[in-house]
Amino acid sequence: MKRVQHVKIENFKKIKLLEFNPSRVNIVLGANNRGKTSVLEAIYLALIGVNYSDMIRKYQSSGKSTFERFLEVRESKGFREYDLFNYMRENPFRIEAEISGVKVCVMFDEREGRIKRSIGGKYEWDLESCSDKWVDISYIFLYPGFLREISLLEFWSYVEKKIRKSKVEEILKILEKRFNITDLRMAPLINSSRKREFVLHYREGDSPLFPIFMLGSGVRYLLALSILAEVCDVILFDDLEAALHPDVVESFVEVMKNSNSQFFLTTQSKELINKLVEHINDLKVIYLYSDGDYEVYSKKEAEELIELRGDLR
Repeated sequence: MKRVQHVKIENFKKIKLLEFNPSRVNIVLGANNRGKTSVLEAIYLALIGVNYSDMIRKYQSSGKSTFERFLEVRESKGFREYDLFNYMRENPFRIEAEISGVKVCVMFDEREGRIKRSIGGKYEWDLESCSDKWVDISYIFLYPGFLREISLLEFWSYVEKKIRKSKVEEILKILEKRFNITDLRMAPLINSSRKREFVLHYREGDSPLFPIFMLGSGVRYLLALSILAEVCDVILFDDLEAALHPDVVESFVEVMKNSNSQFFLTTQSKELINKLVEHINDLKVIYLYSDGDYEVYSKKEAEELIELRGDLR
């Protein structure tokens, strides 16, 4: 199974030290400015270390800030980058992970002033130029605005081109079960200039075909996430509740429950946390404290804490 099996983060942004063996669904909690996003960014860097390819390259901007700030930082750039460069020199970070049985280390070398990675003791400086894929794993870093940027037309075209036909048919069956969407296809539409253009259409049950933009935004986001949960091995999702309409949160929990993907989530939503703990069996909660300390709770421990305190946040 293609998963992140172990994570150790040292001195990365807000994280002094964090080490745990991830479950299939992992919820990172803590007050504001405790390093929740830093945990996801560190795992993202480790994934880049074994396979320099985001799930959908067109949307690599979902992790672009991480990439730009930690892989392309140069002393010759602007003051912001210069400050970060010197911060890393004074506080070199180290990220270790085991991903599908492959051990990787991504670190900042204070002597060379560059980021490097080590796999099996072999060090390399330029992650992007490395053509080999040490692990055939698909991953994506999501943030709230990402879902608004997704063009379902381009997204579905990507799925049809890159994913085997049997898997596409499987996804369509899942969409029919969850949304009663029985068909997704390109079909012509007359635009305001009286010209035909092909756009993505959907069919609900036995109804005629309708353009995809006629679906509500909440359903479109959930549709995109449902597809991602079937084609992506690891999904990192920052500030999850900010991306989803409250009415579809429960549906997304159901999506995660029935998916084989591995999830790393940050959230401040009590409702979402409680639903995840209730419905997901293979689950861990990572709680970050203000002093840099942390706790890792199993599903059973999380359930006991909710029963005792009513709130894990």
